[in-house]
Amino acid sequence: MENQVLAEFVRLLKISNNSRIEATLLQYLSIMIQNLDSEHAIYYCFSNDYINNIIIHQFDFDRGDLAQYYVSFLRAVSNKLNSDTICLLVKVHGDAVVSFPLFTEALKFASHEEKMIQTAIRSLALGKYYVSFGYAVCDDMVHQYITTPPVSKYFSDMVLRVRHQCFNLDVLVHASQGTCTHEKRKQLLFQVDKIINDLYYFKDILDVGNSRLSGLVTENLLSLLVFPVLHPLLTSRQSNILNALLKVLASKAPISVLIKWHTGWFLQKLLIVGGNMLDDHNLELFSIAYEQSRQQLEKELDGCWFDSIPDTLRNEWMSCKTASGVPCRIAFSNAGFRNVYAIPVATVISGRLLLVKKHPFRSQRGVVLTMAPLAGLSPKIDEVHPIWLHLRIREFDPKFVSNKKKGYHSNMPSHVADGKWTLGFQDAKACEAARLLILEEIRKQRSNVESLLSPLLHNDILEDVPNGPDGLKSKIIEGQKVNPSYLAGKICFIC
Repeated sequence: MENQVLAEFVRLLKISNNSRIEATLLQYLSIMIQNLDSEHAIYYCFSNDYINNIIIHQFDFDRGDLAQYYVSFLRAVSNKLNSDTICLLVKVHGDAVVSFPLFTEALKFASHEEKMIQTAIRSLALGKYYVSFGYAVCDDMVHQYITTPPVSKYFSDMVLRVRHQCFNLDVLVHASQGTCTHEKRKQLLFQVDKIINDLYYFKDILDVGNSRLSGLVTENLLSLLVFPVLHPLLTSRQSNILNALLKVLASKAPISVLIKWHTGWFLQKLLIVGGNMLDDHNLELFSIAYEQSRQQLEKELDGCWFDSIPDTLRNEWMSCKTASGVPCRIAFSNAGFRNVYAIPVATVISGRLLLVKKHPFRSQRGVVLTMAPLAGLSPKIDEVHPIWLHLRIREFDPKFVSNKKKGYHSNMPSHVADGKWTLGFQDAKACEAARLLILEEIRKQRSNVESLLSPLLHNDILEDVPNGPDGLKSKIIEGQKVNPSYLAGKICFIC
């Protein structure tokens, strides 16, 4: 039925020049698509190119509220797309997408004068970034299409728009100096709000997590916005900025740890970018800040928690690091396939393989679904399916069972059942990269354990035994009896 209705709609649009009829048709279409409640109906509706024909129809948006109905129709279609159905609305030639009308036609309204339409288009576009971020071939081709010219011009145009807004704000600020009336203040706040909204949208795009898309947006932001706007400012005022940051760090007044942390982070980045920019006065402030930190650390050493300082520093340092994960899929018995990131992490003698899903709200963070010990994983690529990686999962706790009877040290179970994970990757290259990454972290963990046990791994057990005419080593060589306590420190681990 849906197919017959769509065919009739396409026929009516071709013969109609009445915007009221077109608006009614678009409204009815939106309602019909929103109420499609089965995957079979969605596939049937989006097939045969009827939806694309309606999308590319030459509407006259200068008449009435047709643009609002059209954008509502685009959103209704967009909300029914996922990584499986998106292929129905793209045209492919060879191994490349050559047309994606839903996306390209929506972008024509990106700078529409009505704020509601602008917001709807941004929401639609952002949804497409998330939908096409998957592992199917079609998904990768859609991302390639979005991030290459001429479609990728959308991102550079947005950055140029923000840059233009920044320059306008600068003009308004200079014009308001000394005579900041209520009206000028409203203009300033309005301009600031527009810039903030655009920057938040860029943040949302970067949060999608696709390297190609993030690289494109970051490159545009740096080359078209950050360097042209901020670099002249930093160049002309870098001494003043450095001085202000160092005064915060060198201040004896009580300042929150968080403020000092962010100040130090920004100072570090500024010094890296600008090179050696500390004059004598700023160098003196830097020395004062360092000396204050050193004295504070000495006070902590005199306190009752001095033994926790190394662990605290190590934990804080680890919390500042970001772990790189390899995107993959795993099948859980009760939840079906899950898209996750495999992150192997070795910390001193401890090692974990984390399976993490992307956090729904916090950028650059994830939620750990499960973990397994690094030791014993034995990663092996499937011989038939080179995108599958098999892992052996042992328990974290070896479950030594101590016996209270004297002389009976431990009782290990005769058999410990191992588990098994199979991770699926986008391609064989990604699978091999994940295998090598896991092996590298296992190597680090083993190296740390070996270093810890190095006193017990000497080839010469008598290397540290005292020698001489009456020394222990001479007595052992001559076969004389010696006190066993001399060797206790060397051989206790054998027991």
